[in-house]
Amino acid sequence: MEPSSNLSWRKDCHSYNDYAVAFSPDRFHKLVTRFCGMKYVRKEDDNRDINTVIDELTSFRLSAKSVNEKDISSFIRHCCSVITPDLGQLSIKCCLLLSYMICRSEVDLDSNLLIQLVKYLTYFVTKFDKWAYPDILQALKAALTGRGGRLPLEVLDDLVTTETGLLHRILFDSESDIMARKSALQCVGAVCLRCEPYMEDFYASQCLNIFLSVLKTRFPKADEFMQCKLLSIALEGIHEVTSNTKTAHGSILGELLAALKAYSFFGRDDPSVHMPTCLQPVHMGPDVPPSLVNPAPPPRPQKKQTKKKTRTRKIRSELTASDDEGGGGDTETISRNSCVDPLPWRQLSESESDYSDTETAAGVTSKYQTFQRRVRQYSLTTLCTVIKASMKRLIFGYWASFFPTGPDDVAGTLAAVLKDETSSRVKTSALAAVAAFLDRSKSALLVATERESSSTTPFTPFSVLLGNIIRELHNTLLTVIKTESSHLTLTQAVKCLSTLINNSPYQKLRPGLLSKSVKLLRPYLSHKDTNIRVAALTSMGAMVTIHAPLIEVSHILLPPTAQENVLEGDSTKSSGEGNSRSSGANSLPSTPPSLSAVDSQAKSRSKGSKDAEVMWLIKTCSRCIFSSSAGATLQLPIRLEALQVLSCLVAGYLPLIRSSLHYLTNIIVEALADADPSVQLHGAKTAESLGRSINKHFQQQELSREGDDSTFSLDEALTFWSCLLSGPLVQALQNSSNSQLRATCCLCLANIGGQVFERIETNQQIVCITMLLGLTSDPEIIVRDAAIRATGVFVLYPCQRLDVSFVADTANAALLSMKDESTPVQIRASWVMANVTDALVLNMASDDFPSFAKSFSDVLLLRLIDVATEACYGDDKMKYNGVRALGNLLKYLQPHTLERRSMSQLIESSVNLLVKWLSQGVMKVRWNASYALGSLLQNDYIVSASAPWLEQVHDGLGLAMKTCKNFKVRINSVQAIQMAATRSKYGSPELFSRIWKNVVEAMNESTNAEDFTDYKHISSLSHQLSKAILHLTSLIESDDLVLLRAVLFGKENTIKSFLEKSPENLDRKVCLSHLNSLEKKGLDAEKLSVVNSLTSILAATDTEVEDEKSLKSTFKPSYD
Repeated sequence: MEPSSNLSWRKDCHSYNDYAVAFSPDRFHKLVTRFCGMKYVRKEDDNRDINTVIDELTSFRLSAKSVNEKDISSFIRHCCSVITPDLGQLSIKCCLLLSYMICRSEVDLDSNLLIQLVKYLTYFVTKFDKWAYPDILQALKAALTGRGGRLPLEVLDDLVTTETGLLHRILFDSESDIMARKSALQCVGAVCLRCEPYMEDFYASQCLNIFLSVLKTRFPKADEFMQCKLLSIALEGIHEVTSNTKTAHGSILGELLAALKAYSFFGRDDPSVHMPTCLQPVHMGPDVPPSLVNPAPPPRPQKKQTKKKTRTRKIRSELTASDDEGGGGDTETISRNSCVDPLPWRQLSESESDYSDTETAAGVTSKYQTFQRRVRQYSLTTLCTVIKASMKRLIFGYWASFFPTGPDDVAGTLAAVLKDETSSRVKTSALAAVAAFLDRSKSALLVATERESSSTTPFTPFSVLLGNIIRELHNTLLTVIKTESSHLTLTQAVKCLSTLINNSPYQKLRPGLLSKSVKLLRPYLSHKDTNIRVAALTSMGAMVTIHAPLIEVSHILLPPTAQENVLEGDSTKSSGEGNSRSSGANSLPSTPPSLSAVDSQAKSRSKGSKDAEVMWLIKTCSRCIFSSSAGATLQLPIRLEALQVLSCLVAGYLPLIRSSLHYLTNIIVEALADADPSVQLHGAKTAESLGRSINKHFQQQELSREGDDSTFSLDEALTFWSCLLSGPLVQALQNSSNSQLRATCCLCLANIGGQVFERIETNQQIVCITMLLGLTSDPEIIVRDAAIRATGVFVLYPCQRLDVSFVADTANAALLSMKDESTPVQIRASWVMANVTDALVLNMASDDFPSFAKSFSDVLLLRLIDVATEACYGDDKMKYNGVRALGNLLKYLQPHTLERRSMSQLIESSVNLLVKWLSQGVMKVRWNASYALGSLLQNDYIVSASAPWLEQVHDGLGLAMKTCKNFKVRINSVQAIQMAATRSKYGSPELFSRIWKNVVEAMNESTNAEDFTDYKHISSLSHQLSKAILHLTSLIESDDLVLLRAVLFGKENTIKSFLEKSPENLDRKVCLSHLNSLEKKGLDAEKLSVVNSLTSILAATDTEVEDEKSLKSTFKPSYD
């Protein structure tokens, strides 16, 4: 008797009693008490009493809420003691009742009771004939469900180990009944269900091996329907194992993927398609270790006490017809038409009532086709789980097995499933599997490229193969989107396309793919279904994000009239190619026009009229954010996704939105004033993205020293910020109920930029500064962090850093935030403090510096030194900011400050600290320490030959330039040596000669790079060492020549070779002139030989030289 015909372990084990009565807790308790009072008996009357109690208990309609767990536990424990196999049918009835009770009551069995029950039922299996196996195993399945990880190792050994485990023997015993096989497979699946803790990887791999063997085996006495049920159970088991452990399937990944791929075509045989038993990955190069491609099976966990012999760790990869269990004549390997299916398991109907009304041939055929579709669906869902549970770089090697590499290579791939499958649910599962393949594959797909259509070669590189896969996937997904009627499948297809767009290197592919995609997706931007509309917007966001700016995307974004003009204007460049492709309104020439042509067209449109045409994507997003008709409401996900698309658009395509800036500004203003807090937040994020893009544009323009405003003018930026600061942004900053909004608005203000901030109205400047300084004491951490960051940006604006009051206020805010309870706020405050010191140093070059230095408080300066010193002992991120601040402060110190008491001691301790971090700690700290020491050497007021710490500084820099593994630290150390402009800053002749010796020895060590990435810095280090030699030569005095003779002896060729390799920007004439002046001072023979030696070195390498550029450190303070 089989109590249940369902396929899932997640559902109740039984519909055991169709005539169940209402549950009575008192009556149930009395029956359990009566049963527990019975002892081990052999009399017929006693058996009759037990039978009566079991019947009454079975009649109750149990539920988890109404049952007392103690009663259930007492019944189970007493049952294991009283009911024995010799009671026959009564024992089986008891097993059915146990199954019913455990499933319906959802009782939490303690570990001892669980072990007792499992051993009890296992003993029953060994004592009963095979006809009773299904009912006993149903009870065992109920006991094991979600409790596999709590079983001791010896119990798991007896149950699931291959060849010797009880469940494995029942499954593959040639004499086992098919219902017993099914129940045994369900028990294995019950062991694999999620639980805490989960079972060891060794036993998970044993279960996985059993499931894989079921997929490869055709069981005797199993009709098509039962075979489908077995396959479904096995696939769900694989799904559970791979979703709960990430390593158990590593040793059989190729076999597992081959089986899942085969069952994805279950019931849809194509004789032309070959399905291998094991897939082999494509070799991806040395970055994938062999141990990852072919990992060893998980080892057997050690037991505390064991009397059994150690079994082999090898996991069986397949079950063949010559199985050792004697069933070889009754089993056969099945083809891919008996595969299994994957999807949301709980949503799949397991009921057969839909087909019970008709048993005609047509009805049976329809039922079987439904079972086949279910198997395909299970297989694809399980495939998706396996992909997500595996390492991306391993799965990438199997791409060619699942995706077509050309139009004629579709058969047997997931593209064939998407094109030919009739079930929308199976298609949805296939799309989920494709999305799992594509997710986070951007780094792997970067090598993809495409050949010209006319190019033919006998060998196809792997990069071209990837390019072909991307193109075929595009075409397949576009076909699905065009033909699919199911909203769920259509949504999944559009999401899958957005994932593909987000990971593909379109800059290396032939244009046209994005144009086709946008042409097809544009109607869905106004679709009635919310999910489809959101998915289409997500695809648009991916398009404007990936490798922005792309020429093809620029053409897509332009209005049709402008696009035609651009294409016509650039047609002369592409007329000779003859490979134009037409794809409707968004078609592109085979040789795409330059992005500058697109930008210039956008500029001319914006200048031509005030009412220039707004970009179609911005209009579409506006309609999605704000309803155009009265009374109509838009779903929140649509509005938020549209705002995210605008954020991505303005970040990558600023020149193209110039004509739409006013329209876009109005959208942001309305979003900030919206009643919904989420819309306000995303509106602020859009404003931040646009402000950051504008600020970045002006920074690049300033670096290139181009004053041209043809791309984006300062007046346009000023209009945008004036509009925001006139009300909506300030109101959002004062929104006390939305901390995320306040933080985002602070980040938005940080992107104004110095040029714009200088030109906005004075009252708006005051509002910005006042609001930000006030928010540095906000109750919320994220707001304090964002506000202090914004003040750190403002303090570097040229118009603000000379404002003594603002600099002092910012410094005080940073010092206060350094004591914040939140570590991220402390780190941000240390960065702001370093920016304040940067502003102090920058002010030294200003004409107004004397008045600034006089007004800036010495007390505050000393506090900054103290706090910077404390930061040098903090977190690494605080440490390198503290080191940077300390170096700037030592460079800034003025004579009136140095007159204060204990300043010499403070300076000495600060210098010692910088020297310490130059030789230890993370590389960024050492890098900043070398830069800070270079700043110190530039201060003429504190650096002199008599300074007690001068030797320590130069020796520390010399050691760093010779021995540090990081070449950036070496380069900065050499640069720091050159910062001393006068001879007195190099100390005594003995110290000066040591400095020379360190530089010469650093030349010998300059090519010893341990890391391959350092080779690109070797030339820069050589260049700086050459400059250091010339700088030191230009400062030589007569007293230094005697000690320099020993340094230069035998090193002339080394120095000469370095100067020959770096002739540019090195003014040797200054050095030669200086040496000539020394020679005229009447030197003795020993000193004169040194001068002659240096003169010969410089004269030999004296070539045409350019004017030396100003010294520039590789260290650049970062604003974030």
